[in-house]
Amino acid sequence: MKLQVTCYVYDHMSLLFLLLAFMQVIRNPFDNIATELIYSVDKGRLKVIAHRTNGTLIDGERHSFDVLRTIRKHFNHAIAVDRLKWVEGLDVLQIHLSDLVLSPVSELGRLCSFLGIECSPRYLEGCQAALFKEVSQTRNKVQWTPDQIATVEQLAAQVDSLGRYSYTSW
Repeated sequence: MKLQVTCYVYDHMSLLFLLLAFMQVIRNPFDNIATELIYSVDKGRLKVIAHRTNGTLIDGERHSFDVLRTIRKHFNHAIAVDRLKWVEGLDVLQIHLSDLVLSPVSELGRLCSFLGIECSPRYLEGCQAALFKEVSQTRNKVQWTPDQIATVEQLAAQVDSLGRYSYTSW
């Protein structure tokens, strides 16, 4: 069942009903955390804390602290989003990015079914052609300590949608 939201539009004295559904595309948490760290450095928020060498984000004076802070932030968000599937009356479709890359027609078909729309094989094949052929492993652009890897793997194991991920998995 889709969540029905009632909106009153006072300008026209009309009632609008929206059916909400959520789709979550799930990526390896190491890649999400690395992307956030790299974005922070590139935007200057961590310029003093870390620097790049040969395209790899490496330890700086306080870099380890910021990695742990980013890990905590990521998992706070992941837990909140993961809980959406338990909201009564709310439909949530979870698609793992690696599954989408490996089986695009199947996963896009699931998405279309979830949205209640029919998609022709030709449409699905066209969508497939627009997708990346492999998952970007941003985690390789960050120098991780063994403790940071263990922390992420331990936290991922506690989140239903992330339990399948490790540092070495897609």
